[in-house]
Amino acid sequence: MKVLVYGAGVLGSYLAHSLLRGGNNVSILARGRRYEQLKEDGIVIRHHFQRKNTVDAVNVIDKLQPE
Repeated sequence: MKVLVYGAGVLGSYLAHSLLRGGNNVSILARGRRYEQLKEDGIVIRHHFQRKNTVDAVNVIDKLQPE
């Protein structure tokens, strides 16, 4: 399924991470500095209780296109 997550804050990033792990085609709409971070590093989720980090490559856009 193709999914667009509108916003790349804490909740949007975790939602995108979960959807990616579920096998979906995910894009995130982000702006400014967060857009640059996601382009360079991907989604970095810190699992404090498990003491590990996961990194997911994701398609990041900074503006909506008609298609």
